[in-house]
Amino acid sequence: MELYRFRRVDNLLGGFDELESQTIFFSSREYLNDPMEGHRKIYWEGDSILWENLFINYLLSFERLLSVWVVSGEEREIVVESYLPISGGIDDLPTVEYQNLFNKIVTKLKGYESCSKLIDTLGKRLDPVSENELFWILKSLHPVIIYVANTVYLEEGLVNKYFFSEDKLAAIEDIMLRNMAKFASGEIGAKEHHELEHLRSEYTHRAYTNKIEGLINSSRKNKALVLQDFPILYLQNIQRLMYPDWYVACFMSTFHNSASWAHYGDNHSGACLIYRVEEDNDALFLNLRSGNNQGQDEKAKTRRLKFYPVEYSNDNRDVDFFASLGQLTTPQLELCWYSIGDIVSDRYESLFSDESRWRKNYWDMFYHAVTRKSLDWKPECELRLIVSNDAGSSGKCNGYTLKYDFRNLKGLIFGIRMTEENKIKLIVAIKAKCKKYGVKDFELYEAIYSESEKNVQRRKLIGLSSYVNC
Repeated sequence: MELYRFRRVDNLLGGFDELESQTIFFSSREYLNDPMEGHRKIYWEGDSILWENLFINYLLSFERLLSVWVVSGEEREIVVESYLPISGGIDDLPTVEYQNLFNKIVTKLKGYESCSKLIDTLGKRLDPVSENELFWILKSLHPVIIYVANTVYLEEGLVNKYFFSEDKLAAIEDIMLRNMAKFASGEIGAKEHHELEHLRSEYTHRAYTNKIEGLINSSRKNKALVLQDFPILYLQNIQRLMYPDWYVACFMSTFHNSASWAHYGDNHSGACLIYRVEEDNDALFLNLRSGNNQGQDEKAKTRRLKFYPVEYSNDNRDVDFFASLGQLTTPQLELCWYSIGDIVSDRYESLFSDESRWRKNYWDMFYHAVTRKSLDWKPECELRLIVSNDAGSSGKCNGYTLKYDFRNLKGLIFGIRMTEENKIKLIVAIKAKCKKYGVKDFELYEAIYSESEKNVQRRKLIGLSSYVNC
């Protein structure tokens, strides 16, 4: 069985040297061409225990960044991903003194009737809370959290002033109560949901004009992050508690599409690699290694990776946040999310009474998201290999690189516009590889446009194929 992978010549022979190193690059989601790949429509639905623990996690996350800002100021830019998300709880704070300080913040926050009422109302709400709703809930709650943490810091001598005027708190609480009543009750329809999405976008982009007009001091980035931007940054990062980061290597079941050659094959001047893949029970597989040099790193782990056909659809499944915290350990789930003291959430038993069923549903939802692209991409006929950050590979900031056995590279197709110079370089490199690994059946082709088929076809280069194999 053959599968195809388009590459630029400078990927194969240039700085990445993928042909010589026999590597396949697995790209992170951020570098894929469809920004909606891996998108999940997340909702929050839980009792008061789950909601209280969510707000405690929010408070833990905020206090961590607040403490960094108080200590370091603007001396070094805060990289949010270095501190969030927080997977542990209050008991995981490093000292008893730190735990006592944080518990003092929690106690003060619970003293506000509006906060206690919010948790109780959300716990009784029948409809799930959307991401846009939760953003506005957190955005409305955030000034109160700032004030409470600021007050405790003042009492403990950690700071010497309020971050904003104390007399503003009454106005903040009034706004918060009015917002909370509507959000928490769920008394908003489709029109309001659309408006919330629009408002969230407007809020985000308002920062651009503020920076242009000098209303946000560009030298005070950490202050803006902690006091203004934190709610949206928290929402973005907390989702990392759900599923592992994932990386994909894209292949296709056909090489005939001219648009694919243009987009992925460097406007037809690149190459299409032909991989020999294994068939087993209607599935396709390829063995890959994480070692530095094939055959020289005996400890390198060989993995049999499955090809997942991409399904093209504009529909996304709804994902329950509280039921999808798969990156946490069982003790973390039990202590930090599904219980408060001796009281256990009503959802715990329904979710985890059958752990095997939960795991199956969890991974079904994971692969459903990472194997979907919108209908616009359907002509690609893509299959993909997928690795996640718990797969044991050495990860880079933008992806993984794994090695294949050269004997699994069946052939190569020169693009219609590939230069003679690049063809010669590839022929020389392939001949050396064939000699090194004793390959006698490597196939070289050139791409041609077929007037009869009205698409890209290939023509075998018999003489050159014999040349690289001898």
